[in-house]
Amino acid sequence: MSLEKLTPLALALAALTPACDGVSVLSSPVDATVARDATPDVTAPDVTTPDVTAPDVTAPDVFDAGEDLGLMDAALDVDTGPDVQCATGQRVVGTACVSGTPRLVAPLSLGDVTQRRPTLRWTLPTNLDGASVDLCRDRACTLVIETVVATGTSARPTADLPASATIFWRVRGRAGDATDTQTSATWLFHTPATSASGGVDTSFGAHVDVNGDGFDDVALTGGDDGFRVHAGSATGPAATATTTVTTGGVRLRLAGAGDVNGDGFGDLVVVRTSTVAAASTTASIYAGSATGLATTPLVTLRSRDTATPRARDVATAAGDLNGDGYGDLAYGEPGGADFANNPTGPVALFLGRATGLSSTAAQVLSDSSMLTGLGASLTATDVNGDGLGDLVVGAPGLTADVSGTVRVYAGQRGGDSVVMASAVVRAPTGRRDLGASLAAADLNGDGYGDVLAGAPAGNAVLAFSGGATGLSTDAPAVLTDTGAGVGAWLARGGDTNGDGFGDAVLSDQPSMAVNNRALVFAGASAGVSTTPVALRPAETLTTSISFATALAAGDVNGDGFLDLLVNAAAPANQLRVYFGGASGVATTASVTLTTPSITAAWQVAN
Repeated sequence: MSLEKLTPLALALAALTPACDGVSVLSSPVDATVARDATPDVTAPDVTTPDVTAPDVTAPDVFDAGEDLGLMDAALDVDTGPDVQCATGQRVVGTACVSGTPRLVAPLSLGDVTQRRPTLRWTLPTNLDGASVDLCRDRACTLVIETVVATGTSARPTADLPASATIFWRVRGRAGDATDTQTSATWLFHTPATSASGGVDTSFGAHVDVNGDGFDDVALTGGDDGFRVHAGSATGPAATATTTVTTGGVRLRLAGAGDVNGDGFGDLVVVRTSTVAAASTTASIYAGSATGLATTPLVTLRSRDTATPRARDVATAAGDLNGDGYGDLAYGEPGGADFANNPTGPVALFLGRATGLSSTAAQVLSDSSMLTGLGASLTATDVNGDGLGDLVVGAPGLTADVSGTVRVYAGQRGGDSVVMASAVVRAPTGRRDLGASLAAADLNGDGYGDVLAGAPAGNAVLAFSGGATGLSTDAPAVLTDTGAGVGAWLARGGDTNGDGFGDAVLSDQPSMAVNNRALVFAGASAGVSTTPVALRPAETLTTSISFATALAAGDVNGDGFLDLLVNAAAPANQLRVYFGGASGVATTASVTLTTPSITAAWQVAN
């Protein structure tokens, strides 16, 4: 375009506009028609052209007619915000470069909380300063209860969450006012019917929910064949196993492992003891997932080689002993002294981590005598309400002249030791084998974990109360019955009738006797009742059926009430499920699982 075709006004503007790196920039879209090289359809004014020499300049770099005027803004020196450049693998959140996502820490994954407005805790990646917390009724969070925006690494719901419900939660990090699109893992917890008195805000008792859908699942041993998992549902455990694992030639004990890798799904520990001499006893961890339990172990912990086949070794979820957000595991081998090549004790603690359970014991609990049977039974709760798991270990004595004890090891946040001995309860007169079985529940609704310790040789279960200073060893409630061997089996305690108090679930001595019973002792604000409710009145049992040869409990239909699972081992090989409800536990089984290969049944939400 020649300079002669420009109007005097356009010439003046072109001459006054400064050049920037050889490019003339229009300060505004003035006379856009002219800029597109169009001749104005006007009569030139009759003016005298100044007698000046045309400046020796390069014609302006203006847009051709085919260019989009909308692109002209790109030529302007406009401040559109900082150009954040992040390293490979990082992403931008607001003005921050971020790697990873928040990691959930508490409440305990799959556990029971003591408040309907529990404190939620997480850790944040570098450069994030807060979080957006989704509280939902389903794992996909299509049913959102509330989204809480928080600064820092903790928050509480603004109102009470639904009572006796399963709550799913997840966290998205924030940098200033910007919220990340990526989320943490999704965890779940179970709310109580009422918040604990005194404001104790903690959690304990991880349920076995291997597919993370809010329904407890059932795991059954299959004699020497292996084990199987039946998924829970609104109608109870499925009649057909969702996972079957064949082990062959071993005796099994099953238990919940908690959530050892922090992915929000329950894991299972299987203790395997060969039926042949000079064979090794092992504990294998099978990981849960959205599709159910894996059929190959995540990690296997080696126990001892022994000339005598053993089936007494036990393992259990230990809660979160060190407060890092991963479930930990306790393994007991009563009378043993060489677990994992540690010659100092029969109870070993293994810590969870992002890749699963460590195969090296973080701590071994020792005993001055191998005859105490330390590690014969294990459970975990939070007896002092500090938010950390506490390990409870039974030592019932392996000989008649050794008195039984129950020992509490309090969780420790950080430090060299995972747990610290905090209480030793000795057997009262007539209860020699105290600690032969253990379970935990909040029996009086104060938020502190209480401990149930069986002494079946003394035909009793003793209930000890937790408190701010730890486990009380004075004046325990004594639960007994007219049968023999009360407390041979203890199931996880829980609220069977929705009154806000945990109930004790136990049985008498498992044998072929027809009088074996499963018993419930109701919790109350003043402590647990000493009058039992027997479950057999409406059952039709013959003299050939051995009832309550294994006992467990969990919320297998997801209604917020604890359900009981009772084994009738012979001849029908049945697992009978009694649903909890507002009136207590039903006296007639709602679901019966039958398979010829089941010789001992275990529901593993204990």
